[in-house]
Amino acid sequence: MINTLTNAVVTTVGVGDSAKAVAVNTVTNKVYVANFDSNSTSVIDGGCNCVTGALPFSWGPNAVAVDETTNLVYVGTTDGGHMTTYDGSTNAPVCTANPSTNVIISLAVNTINHRVYALAANGHGAVIDGSNCGILFDNVPTCSGSAAQQAVQTVYNPTDNRFYTPEFGTPNVNVFDGDTGAVVNCISLPGATGGEGGIGIDVTHQLVYATAGNGPTQRLYRIDLGSLAATTFIDPGISLWGVGVDPQSSRNYIYVAAHENAEVWVAFDDTSLPPPP
Repeated sequence: MINTLTNAVVTTVGVGDSAKAVAVNTVTNKVYVANFDSNSTSVIDGGCNCVTGALPFSWGPNAVAVDETTNLVYVGTTDGGHMTTYDGSTNAPVCTANPSTNVIISLAVNTINHRVYALAANGHGAVIDGSNCGILFDNVPTCSGSAAQQAVQTVYNPTDNRFYTPEFGTPNVNVFDGDTGAVVNCISLPGATGGEGGIGIDVTHQLVYATAGNGPTQRLYRIDLGSLAATTFIDPGISLWGVGVDPQSSRNYIYVAAHENAEVWVAFDDTSLPPPP
């Protein structure tokens, strides 16, 4: 756990093996961690930074997302590409969706109509009704239709009703319609050589940050959602992965996992904001 006011590590919470994805419900102050090798999804109370339970029936959980309005939690698995919906109040399963996907690698929630976008490792996606697990649109291709195993994150932008996700093996960030999941744009990342993985969004200032490249050539890109122009933001010469953005409007910190270095890099984007206190 990192205190975003000081950027200091507050504590470490033990979960299961091979934690693959994290989602936070800021309303209930709960954190959900998908533990791939332990076949479990841990529930952490943000008040005590302690594990208070687990979501059952998660075989090979690979992705997790939260709808803060409905207090529903979504877990995508490698077991046939299923997505299970859980009640965030009781941790009980509500329903399971079975889109024609082999492995779900990332999930994102449309906070307007409560649809869930599920990206699969076969380079296709599905749009699922978050309330009843009904498949609304299935087998929807990405920009290239290629495999997307390393696109570990997808984000939703309520301002333009779009999902954004990187695409493995190409220099693209996919832009999907928030209702149908259809591709509406492919943003090219200049100088990227594939191996994309992480993406984070600053909804307040309409900025997206995405990692791209292979090994020491990986970079963090900054995308202006107004112009869809992408520029290199950080070029550290190390391997980068997942991305998180502090949602508070008073500062604009970007957190990037440098997984081979076992570090989290903290960057400050002062292009549109004054320096933090």
